[in-house]
Amino acid sequence: MRTEEFDQKFDDGLEDINDDLDLSTARRVNEEPKHLNAEVVTQKDAPESDCKKLKSKR
Repeated sequence: MRTEEFDQKFDDGLEDINDDLDLSTARRVNEEPKHLNAEVVTQKDAPESDCKKLKSKR
C-alpha cells in the first residue's frame, strides 16, 4: 500500500487500519523493556519456621 493510500484511509476513518500495520515490531519510543525478577514463597514452599511467622501475621 502506498503512503498516500494509507494516509487517506486513516484520515477518512471509515476503515480499520490495524490490519495494515505490523504491530509485531511496535515499541514505545525512548523506552527500553524492563525486566523484573521476583521470588514468591508460598506456605507450601516455605520452611516450617517461616510458616509459623506467616500464620501469625494474618
